[in-house]
Amino acid sequence: MTSEFFEQPFSDSDPVALRRIAELGVAFLCAEFSIDGSISHATYIHDYLKLLEDDPKAIFTAASKAQAAVDYLRQLILVETGRAA
Repeated sequence: MTSEFFEQPFSDSDPVALRRIAELGVAFLCAEFSIDGSISHATYIHDYLKLLEDDPKAIFTAASKAQAAVDYLRQLILVETGRAA
């Protein structure tokens, strides 16, 4: 997956947004594969709150990009294992 995937409104220069996308993707994958875990990133909460103050739709953008990344990874796995549709 290239940085073009993360183009506007997030870019490689926005580490908070990229972390949010990654963390949401991990949460989606853990839920899909019934993986129990603890995500403890309290240090990021201030950054997330600031970003949401600046852009209330940021969580939806991040969730959409995270789901697209998860779908991409799932498709790669299916192709590699010969189970692609």
